[in-house]
Amino acid sequence: MKLVAWYFCFSLFMQLWLLPLPVWAGGMEKTELVKLFDLAIRHTQTGNYQQAVVEFTTIIEQDSTKTSAYLNRCFAYLQVENYLESLTDCSQVIKLKPSTQDAYLHRGLANYRLGRYAQSLIDYDRLILLSPNNFRAYYNRGLAKVGMKNYLEAIADYNHALDNIPPDEVRKIALVYNDRGLAYFLQGDIDQAKADFNHAIALDRRDARSYYNLACIYHHQGDFQKAIANFTTTLELDPNQPDAYRSRGLSYQGLGNTSLALADIYQAAKIYRLQGQVAAYQTMLQMIEGLDQERSQQIAIS
Repeated sequence: MKLVAWYFCFSLFMQLWLLPLPVWAGGMEKTELVKLFDLAIRHTQTGNYQQAVVEFTTIIEQDSTKTSAYLNRCFAYLQVENYLESLTDCSQVIKLKPSTQDAYLHRGLANYRLGRYAQSLIDYDRLILLSPNNFRAYYNRGLAKVGMKNYLEAIADYNHALDNIPPDEVRKIALVYNDRGLAYFLQGDIDQAKADFNHAIALDRRDARSYYNLACIYHHQGDFQKAIANFTTTLELDPNQPDAYRSRGLSYQGLGNTSLALADIYQAAKIYRLQGQVAAYQTMLQMIEGLDQERSQQIAIS
């Protein structure tokens, strides 16, 4: 499953809105810019990120020192996967106001998404210096260390994140257990990985990722029945997850049930094609061909 990172902005919006507004340069009236900023925030909150980018850009053109506009545009760029522009905006915020914590958080995430793990670590290290109890910084730094295959240090960062997350943030705690489980799995500690995935499920029974990861462990251990049960729960929670169909198909194949394996691989192929994942779709077609041959041989033998 894809690792994920946190970048929360809704609380940030309120904080930024309360910042004193600068004296606007010539052009639009101050009240018009305030209304435009408010509109851009609403577009960000409703997921209309492209429009928010346009509006924040207009504000920046009127006042190139408005850090809140750069910071929120940086966040919007992250959402539309324009990571280079996000990097530029976050860097501008840091230049104008080096103590802006969320600029380091967002820039670290942009670097992470670009595969620049070492650069992302620099931003998270700086953020931790500014805010030693920032659980998001520890969690995101853990993700970057997993990307660098430094699993022991990643686990240590996940532990720091768990130590600092407020106890009522149950879903976030579950997320950290899930990703710490992945780090343990990649390190080769299967028992601890399984324990973490089970703990994540106990905390959040609606998170398909932990069921999927637990299912992968059972498949890895050859317990195909339990793997199928957990892949099935994954698909109940996330019906458009092709990896779960593919993996459950492999578990059915492990039990010798070629017909059910084929049904799942067909479904995985269909979703991969709809999602534009060409390489994965081609792989599924090859698997279907192999399973068809296997089923033909089973029929011939019987």
